[in-house]
Amino acid sequence: FNFIRDILFTVCLVFAFVSVFETICVGEVHLYVMPHGDDIIQISAKIYDDLHSPSPPDVHLLYTGNSAESVNKARGLIADHLGVSPNNVHMISEYGPIDHKKTVMMEIKDMLVKLSPDKVFIQGWCGSHPEHEMNHIEVVKAIAMAEKSLGFKAEVYEFPTFTGAYGRLPSDPTIEELSRYWNSLIDLDPKYHRWNETIQVNESNEALKAKAEMIWQWKIDWMIELMKNYTQSERLYFISQEKYRRLGDYDYLHRPYPGEMSYEFLHSWPYTFEDLRNYTLTLDEKYGADLWTVPSATCVKKHVRIDPHSVFNGLKVCIENTSDEFDVFTLSAAWEEDRVPAGNTVGFSTWSVPVDGGEKKCVDGWIDTQNLAGYHVLWIKAESEKASLDPDHKTDYTEIPFVVDINDGEAIDTMVIAMPPPRSSWGH
Repeated sequence: FNFIRDILFTVCLVFAFVSVFETICVGEVHLYVMPHGDDIIQISAKIYDDLHSPSPPDVHLLYTGNSAESVNKARGLIADHLGVSPNNVHMISEYGPIDHKKTVMMEIKDMLVKLSPDKVFIQGWCGSHPEHEMNHIEVVKAIAMAEKSLGFKAEVYEFPTFTGAYGRLPSDPTIEELSRYWNSLIDLDPKYHRWNETIQVNESNEALKAKAEMIWQWKIDWMIELMKNYTQSERLYFISQEKYRRLGDYDYLHRPYPGEMSYEFLHSWPYTFEDLRNYTLTLDEKYGADLWTVPSATCVKKHVRIDPHSVFNGLKVCIENTSDEFDVFTLSAAWEEDRVPAGNTVGFSTWSVPVDGGEKKCVDGWIDTQNLAGYHVLWIKAESEKASLDPDHKTDYTEIPFVVDINDGEAIDTMVIAMPPPRSSWGH
């Protein structure tokens, strides 16, 4: 009996040692989620120092808004300068316009389940680039879904991205103004947010050197040009302002601060906060019209991205109803940020295509460019009759913006909006 007891005791000690050894060697799993390759720059010194620490975490990056070409460029630079394994840099398989985000959210959830990270880092909620804002919301909602269905738990942190909270960046900013614009975690109304302590990163000299070299080799023209205007000490000050904090309790249906968001006053994007609020609602089935599964552009059965900044040339938009019930969608069009009704300048007509098990309704759209020229924003709006009759839905529509560049009144190729139903025919 004593012999058996000694063997069992030894086995238990071995298993305990192996468990502790694995914990020490493997460390935590950290996941950084962002839309664009160069978004990692603002937290890159922290990643470098973490990976060169005595107990380095297993660092993964997930990109949600870039092409394979852009992600591969980021993968090489991040591996060379920060030490992140190229196999740990992931990308979403389906990416598209900002309003086509439900699929992205589901893929983020799948990655959370696959990696089971201890800590998740996302860009701050601060009125920044609209894709930064939506990426933030997608991750938060994906984490909530994983927690609810699978018991997933992780600490969630936010790090800075540029913000419109302090107004427009002056044309010739001081280094302090530039740093406040790019490196701030903004204060919010307490009724929107419960603050957690901001952690200032104490970057090593090696990490700052790696970060500076990565910026220059990334060849981001606007950043290189901007940094040429400052002294070496000022550049060092700018890149050494990394920080992060635990994610607070944001209300994503309210502006993160009073006044304009950066995407409202920079005019690089045709969005308002109200647009992003509606997209936020449509990500949540209990609030949204639930119109979209993968409403991406299609071209000869291949998924392509609709670039809101491209010329409107013969794109096909696939709008898919996720409900099993019959629904009627009303399409309308409007011009510019003020949503001026398009009237006779935009028209639609329906036609049917046989598919397995029935047919799909399609909509031809056309634009009369006879009296139009230059740069315009065209909004295509789809309103759901089913959602409008449900008091639990806070929104019953979604909009798709296109930037239309009309040169010398030249005609634009016909757009096609394809709307396949799940089972029955659709009304229009």
